Amino acid sequence: MRIIVSEQGGEVEVSVRHGGGTYLLHFGRDGTPAHSTLEGQRQRFFPPRVYAEARLALGVYLSTRPVDTS
Repeated sequence: MRIIVSEQGGEVEVSVRHGGGTYLLHFGRDGTPAHSTLEGQRQRFFPPRVYAEARLALGVYLSTRPVDTS
């Protein structure tokens, strides 16, 4: 499993490679879910481990990024 976290505009994107696919999960800067895709297709359900790992990576990212005071 490979996880990459990056900011895309007003969202935080978490990319998870798992089981031969790449899952892209998008969250607001406050951690609320935005929309999620599997290789460009909207998906309702993700493997539980993928979602859990993405949420964990998001939590670490949000807790270590500088506070936006603007």
